Amino acid sequence: MNTMDRYPWSSHQGYLSDAKKWGWLYKDLVLSLFSDDKSLRRKRYREFVSSKSAEEISVILGKKKLPAMLGSKGFIERMRHMFSVEKRHTEVPESRSLTPDVERIRAVVCKSYNVTKETLTATRRGTANEARNVAVYLMTYLRGDSLEEIAREFRAATVSSVIERTKAMIVKDRVLRHRLEN
Repeated sequence: MNTMDRYPWSSHQGYLSDAKKWGWLYKDLVLSLFSDDKSLRRKRYREFVSSKSAEEISVILGKKKLPAMLGSKGFIERMRHMFSVEKRHTEVPESRSLTPDVERIRAVVCKSYNVTKETLTATRRGTANEARNVAVYLMTYLRGDSLEEIAREFRAATVSSVIERTKAMIVKDRVLRHRLEN
């Protein structure tokens, strides 16, 4: 028996299986790293996993809280960027770790709009704050944060209406749509 077979809560069995129950697991990218030939991918994956010593695997998998991903900071950021929206899954809490954190969203919005972080929490009745609205929208779209969490983060009382207004603006405003895609 392969050492990895002893860890039922890992994704290992999913990489080896075609069963529908593993449909949430994005396997293609990982398996493609082992071979361009689809018929060899799983075999080479199993060989790679088997080549690690049982002690190394036990140390990694024996931790109480495993990281969602292992790799350099740059690798993890690339994976977050590539898969965050497509693979967010309510039944897989760790999938949320693929999403950009609040600070990353703030930083990108501030850079895009050339504003300070304080601008994102500024409110003036009757005045639109597009940068703030976009940040609020991204918190919902990318992270799936609750309205309550977003309201606390951006000192906004009417988060749902901000999101709805922003969605409507995205449909009408090509420049805004392009800015969000970037």
